Amino acid sequence: MATFICHVSGALFFALRQHGAARVVLLKVLRIGTHESNELIFNDASVSPHHAQINIRSTGMQFVDLGSEHGSTIAGARVDRANVSIGDEIALGRFRFVLTEEHLGRARSSEGSEAMRTVQETLSDLSAISRDELRAEAAPQEGATQVITLGYHETNTISIAAPQVSGYHARISKVGESFEITDLRSTNGTFVNGERVVETNALQVNDVIGLGSYQFKFDESLLRHFNRTAAKTLAIDIGAVDWSKAGEHELTLGRADDNDIVIPAPQVSGYHATLRAKDGGWLLRDIGSLNGTYINVRSTPVVPHSEVFLSDQDVLFLGSYRFPVARLSEYTRTKRQSEAVALPEDKDVITIGRGEGNDLVVDAPQVSRDHARLRREGDIWILEDLGSANGTYVDGVRITRCEITPENLIAFGTYVVRLDPTKGVVHKEYQGEIMLRGEDITVDVKDAKSPSGRKRLLDGISFTAYPTEFIGIMGPSGAGKTTLMMALNGYLPPSGGSSLINNLDIYRHYDQFRDNIGYVPQDDIIHRELTVFESLYYTAKLRLPPDTSSAEIERLIDRILESLGILETKHVRIGSPIQKGISGGQRKRVNLAQELITQPSLLFLDEPTSGLASSDTRSVMQLLRRLADEGRTILLTIHQPSLDVYREMDNVLYLARGKLVYYGSTYPDSILYFNPQAKAGTPDGDKILSNPDAAMAPIAEDNSASDATERIARRHDEYLESTQHRDYVAGRRDNAAQVQLTQRSRRTRKSWMFVWRQWWVLARRTMTIKRKDLTNSAILLLQAPIIGVLLAIVFNLKMPPTGSPVDQFMMNQGSEGADAAALFMLVASAVWFGTSNSAREIVGELAIYRRERMVNLKIPSYVLSKFFILSLLSLVQCTILLGIVHPLIGFHGSFSSMLVVLFLCSTAGLGVGLTLSALVRSTEAAVALVPLLLIPQLVLGGLIVPLKSLEGGARVAVRQSANLMVSRWAYEGLLHVEQDARPLPPEIVTTVEEREAARRFAEAMRDGMPAEKRRKMGSLRLPTQEETERRGEMEALFKTRLAETLNSNQRDQTLIARYFGEYSSSLLSVIAMLLFFNVALLLLVCLILRMKDSRFV
Repeated sequence: MATFICHVSGALFFALRQHGAARVVLLKVLRIGTHESNELIFNDASVSPHHAQINIRSTGMQFVDLGSEHGSTIAGARVDRANVSIGDEIALGRFRFVLTEEHLGRARSSEGSEAMRTVQETLSDLSAISRDELRAEAAPQEGATQVITLGYHETNTISIAAPQVSGYHARISKVGESFEITDLRSTNGTFVNGERVVETNALQVNDVIGLGSYQFKFDESLLRHFNRTAAKTLAIDIGAVDWSKAGEHELTLGRADDNDIVIPAPQVSGYHATLRAKDGGWLLRDIGSLNGTYINVRSTPVVPHSEVFLSDQDVLFLGSYRFPVARLSEYTRTKRQSEAVALPEDKDVITIGRGEGNDLVVDAPQVSRDHARLRREGDIWILEDLGSANGTYVDGVRITRCEITPENLIAFGTYVVRLDPTKGVVHKEYQGEIMLRGEDITVDVKDAKSPSGRKRLLDGISFTAYPTEFIGIMGPSGAGKTTLMMALNGYLPPSGGSSLINNLDIYRHYDQFRDNIGYVPQDDIIHRELTVFESLYYTAKLRLPPDTSSAEIERLIDRILESLGILETKHVRIGSPIQKGISGGQRKRVNLAQELITQPSLLFLDEPTSGLASSDTRSVMQLLRRLADEGRTILLTIHQPSLDVYREMDNVLYLARGKLVYYGSTYPDSILYFNPQAKAGTPDGDKILSNPDAAMAPIAEDNSASDATERIARRHDEYLESTQHRDYVAGRRDNAAQVQLTQRSRRTRKSWMFVWRQWWVLARRTMTIKRKDLTNSAILLLQAPIIGVLLAIVFNLKMPPTGSPVDQFMMNQGSEGADAAALFMLVASAVWFGTSNSAREIVGELAIYRRERMVNLKIPSYVLSKFFILSLLSLVQCTILLGIVHPLIGFHGSFSSMLVVLFLCSTAGLGVGLTLSALVRSTEAAVALVPLLLIPQLVLGGLIVPLKSLEGGARVAVRQSANLMVSRWAYEGLLHVEQDARPLPPEIVTTVEEREAARRFAEAMRDGMPAEKRRKMGSLRLPTQEETERRGEMEALFKTRLAETLNSNQRDQTLIARYFGEYSSSLLSVIAMLLFFNVALLLLVCLILRMKDSRFV
């Protein structure tokens, strides 16, 4: 046996030398623990029976934790496997000791079975080198006395668990008294003080090292590693496997339904690969797949039927299908695919929901507390929806009651299961399975300048995005990037082609997917006046089932904020660039948090890094990279990314004038595709590869050329013939017969209770915004007292009436014109209050409205919530205004009656302002158009041009137009109230008969009198000094004229008749018209918003 091992070892040693690697031979083993079989025994409660071992090899010593309960620590860092030397402090749980030569003297020689283990480890090393020569480059270079390696793989000297750091990223060598750093062909590059390391660069103490975007200083903490390992060289243990655990369960990955993890992608083989948990990682074995299996980069495939060790930081590529290894840990922790819940055999009715009292509890935020139930009827099962908020779907169709078979795919919100009645179990489907595909997407718009009258914005775009893929959409301005995103996410129906999610047309099944789609537009979808928590809370109230408690929502918000790294901003006001609150990068994360409330599997982001500093941009992109690795499909538009940012994306899609000119791997493939002359490894090639703009430059040049259309068409045709199109478009396309386009998802009509619940949440949010926006609210409230004082000063200049009752009556007749003008100014002010309060209300939050409309926002709820809160504001303004003007000017009309008329006038003004806000596209346009809406209200209100004068010819049309003015009806209403309170004073007559005649005259004035008689009354004037001396004669004259008026068969209305004549109405009719205007304008706002919806779902 020993002779056989020697022959094999010799052969392997020769083979390893051919690969430029040192032979790894196990000489001794020092086992550590509390069990008596160990060579080094420590009787401490935190030390496991078989805690760890130190392998003494030909290349050095390696410490290996054997799955201990409390773990192992070296130099303050917890380790599973690490190089050690004499003098190192090792902690086994809480027990610490310093490794000495005396300890090593107890080590047992590696004989017998241990010798065979050496052969196996050497074989693994040889296999790894033959698979990936990059890892062998970590060996020390010639002349180096000490070497340390950096990367995320645990066998590095310094392991850095960051997604931008490659498995074996860089090597630092000490050559004499100087240091050098070498990039080991890392994905994201190595940098020293911001300069990229092409091959090897000199390194000084305190230089800043960058592994991709991960930065740190070359300081004492790194120098300590050289001091500790002064007498040894690096030994890399690749693929060493603890075969004692070989009996663990093996997971299979593939397209076939009986795999443990089913990946329904055409380039994934039926049975593609196997995975087995090992030493905190995974052993991968390709089982003869057609398109190969790759690790981290799609350059060299894994050798079929060989095993490769993977850590959670690695990324698998099954063909071109990306699968982060970190998701395997999540899979085994929740046992998603293998989880099968048995149906109770003793029940014919099984309830399903989020509540703990259900037979099947589904812990997902989109699932209602009592969501659905299964009913057994003989040998069949019937599924019934219990009025859930987000619906129950069977094979993509929303149902209320449906028979279930094992082939049906059932979705409760975003939670998907299969029911197998024959076995009496419910299988939970693997989540994060969103696959997005665009099929020949074409978008045309009207264009008067085009001969055909149409302009093509997108021309037959086809591509497929898989789960966990992070995809950038790039191109020159006007290329159609945002248009493509809108067509894909269900907002803008394409003129031709389809947007498909898991082979279902998104526009036909939007209700099913609306909670699975997150969209962050370029504009903020958050209210700057709210705190971060308040913004997320109201969003959760709108989107989550109504039975979700506030405590559940707060826990969800805390979890999301913590995952995004902004938990400390929870109670901070969001603010704006002018009114400082949270930072720009934090604002982007809060926008993203709004979408994560419903835990979507598909995320669209339009320019998420625009306006951010480079550090914030990098931070946001790293966050999106992590979210994609958790199972989401992410698409974003982006301009001029840096190299670090560019490399974070898996794939990139380039558009030019609406045509697809590239879709494939981002780095370096996209740059090399547009620059075929560049060769990696050459100075010119590396210079091109270091600049992502090198991919965009040829497209930009074609786009600006005089023959741009022909050039871009050629690029499109070239791409259709490329290997990238074959792998990423044609190779990913399923059989078209699988695409379900024929059946439209039936929408369930929402109850009015749903509308009112939304109204209450939206009203509370609007009230909170107004309450916190102190500056604008104060300005609006101050308008009323300022206008009131001004009116009181202007219209209170008339002399107070004195003298006899006859004199007072004469004075009142002369002041009626001034009072009428004051009443009209009250009307104008009320219309102004309503219009100015609401003109910016909808357009100012248009991005928020559109996003909430895409989810579940009901237009009546939205409009009525705005109207209700703004009506309260208008009521306060009208009360203040009338409270100042009424006593100071001395109106006779009832205060409450006048307030009712003014309030209805102001709310009608709200309707006018909301209509304007729904029509325009910017707040600036809304503010500019408000005066244009008020001018007709002033001119046609009845004071400047009395309606009774608009008779004959074109004036009839003007009079009819005046009837459409809110001010015209409100003005007449105030005149009614004021005139009714102004009877003729009976004190001016002396006899009983005269008093009775005066009383009848007062009633006649209220009912109306002819204009001719009114002119006779108007001829009354104040007596002169001589006439005053003959007061008896004057009173007799007045009584005579009064008698003449009373004898007339026609009556006059004084104030009302002066301005409206025969076109006047009763007070009740005026109020009815004002109510009509309010209702009609609210319906008009709803209609405009509905018509402006770009999609119909």
